[in-house]
Amino acid sequence: MPLECFVPGQTLNPLNARMHWAAEHRYLKGWKQRTAQHVLVARQACPWAADLARPKRVMLLVRTRSLYDKDSGLGAACKGVVDGLKGVVIDDDGPTRGHCFEITQALDRRAPGVKIRIEPLEDA
Repeated sequence: MPLECFVPGQTLNPLNARMHWAAEHRYLKGWKQRTAQHVLVARQACPWAADLARPKRVMLLVRTRSLYDKDSGLGAACKGVVDGLKGVVIDDDGPTRGHCFEITQALDRRAPGVKIRIEPLEDA
């Protein structure tokens, strides 16, 4: 059974936002905290998710008001979300850890946010 949750909020690409460093820090910290809270609640139904080192497939669907550049903008817009997963369902997001990240996007002006789906990699 996969872990699924939705974290509401408008994402933005900090690389293009021209924000003061402190404002960018607050923005990323907010996404990190909200993501961790939503995933902790959803994790209660998935006992396998507590093993942080177990390889997982992490699928993020960014529902946004305008589409991002796939090469740099989409990943940058999800940085706070991925950081919120660390220590909750994954040990680290580095390439040597074995976790697989799939990030997609869709236009949704009425309900922006990020839909998160996590499943064990060997079961995927």
